[in-house]
Amino acid sequence: MKPHYEEFLQNHLMDKLPLKYDTNDKGFNECLKADLERYEEEIKRTVILDSDQIKKLKKLIKGINLSIRLYYRGNTSDAYTEFKKGLEEIKRELTILSKKTHPSQKLYRIRLSEDADSTMYNCEEMFHIPFEKRHLVNTQRFSIPGLPAIYLGSSLYVCWEELGRPNFKNIKASLYKYEKYVNDKIINLGLSHNELRRIYDREEKEMEKHPDEMDRKDIFSTYCLVWPLIAACSVKVKEKKAAFKAEYIIPQLLSQYVALEKHQFVGIGYLSVSGAHYKETNQELFCNYFFPVRTSKNKGHCRELINTFRLTKGVPWQIFEIYKAEQEMSGYNGQNEIHRLRLHFEDIKSSISFFYGDTDFGKFENFLERNLEVQPLNSVREVPERQEQI
Repeated sequence: MKPHYEEFLQNHLMDKLPLKYDTNDKGFNECLKADLERYEEEIKRTVILDSDQIKKLKKLIKGINLSIRLYYRGNTSDAYTEFKKGLEEIKRELTILSKKTHPSQKLYRIRLSEDADSTMYNCEEMFHIPFEKRHLVNTQRFSIPGLPAIYLGSSLYVCWEELGRPNFKNIKASLYKYEKYVNDKIINLGLSHNELRRIYDREEKEMEKHPDEMDRKDIFSTYCLVWPLIAACSVKVKEKKAAFKAEYIIPQLLSQYVALEKHQFVGIGYLSVSGAHYKETNQELFCNYFFPVRTSKNKGHCRELINTFRLTKGVPWQIFEIYKAEQEMSGYNGQNEIHRLRLHFEDIKSSISFFYGDTDFGKFENFLERNLEVQPLNSVREVPERQEQI
């Protein structure tokens, strides 16, 4: 990576997320506005973005700030319109960064049971909230109230963090995989810095082979242009028990965009805000995914999502505990330096570092992979009814 790119990554991007604001004299909108304007000035002092990209950056930041002001006034319709204007400026860049689904990728979901029972959940219970129970869909960072969606994580650990570190006895865990021929795209706000470097190095080699492609935009400048959107979607919630969380405004507008523009994007990938203990070496463990339904019915599940995923049944932590000793005896080696997990808990003076595969979370993931079958949702056997595209 070019030296000035590496310097900008180190000084202005690494360890900046999630954004936090703890001041009492300034609100969320003022703090975010100041952060984005500061970033714009820092970008202008570099040669990372050209003049056309700077114009795009300004329009994106303007769209983010204006949409929040309009939302505060109760004008949610115009807020979305202005947000979309800013987003359209970086549509090409979002497509460049977007992830294509890959059959070998493993994702996870955790559901909680109130009574800590040790029965397994079937696949339907580990899928999205069925349409007839859409009234249970509440407000989350990436969500639309009343619109069912699937929320997945790149590791069981990040799922546990997102749920507020619940008691293990209440956990049911499921492994998800993409269907073989799925090639839809996901808005990728969770690009790790290691992955960014790897893609950049590949691009540099391609440029050496094809020097005539002088107008090519590299992945790093693309990422820098999209960064204000990533930052606006990655603000830590100040009032966790509040009914309204201003920090959710931009993520929810982006969720609305994905739900409406489903012909282009099917989901959003983003780095965790709740369990933000990631470093440069383990960011891949902290990615979350949001997949809204793409069809609407009176009951059951979205046919498009049924065709997108296979999954295992939901396994209680208690069952994993029974088999854990067998896994340890089998010589499972989870020592991957890239996925080293550093944990820090309140009231504990020092942080603890583990190889992720040696933690119970890594072992549980291995248990799901080795011992359970990923399968299409059983609801495909339901009597077909008229579906409405949304």
